[in-house]
Amino acid sequence: MWFKSMCASVLLLGGCASFDLQPADVGVAYKIEHFPALTQTIVYVDEVRLSKECDPHVKRVGAKALGCARVNFDKKTCTIFLKEDSTQSTLLHEQWHCEGWDHREGDALHQGFLRWQEKIKKQSP
Repeated sequence: MWFKSMCASVLLLGGCASFDLQPADVGVAYKIEHFPALTQTIVYVDEVRLSKECDPHVKRVGAKALGCARVNFDKKTCTIFLKEDSTQSTLLHEQWHCEGWDHREGDALHQGFLRWQEKIKKQSP
């Protein structure tokens, strides 16, 4: 009985620890200043659609995306594409993109944000 209780306690603690991840723990390194609040939508898709939506954004040759966050600054939306069996850390990684966090080794989100800011400046009277 003691063994079963101990195992259950360990499992519960392990599950709780996964919710205490920080951005760097899941591969995002820095927060973009003045990033707007975006409405997040999570879309669970099969592997074929995930590849279609996400693989064009993967920079490493031969690598496949586990998920992706598609941002529309004009509409203030962020659509997250994931497979049904995605891990909690993959979901958190994409949610942090929606909150303005970008990769250390690439700055595609940051560059997209800067282009959007320039577009807004040009449209202002």
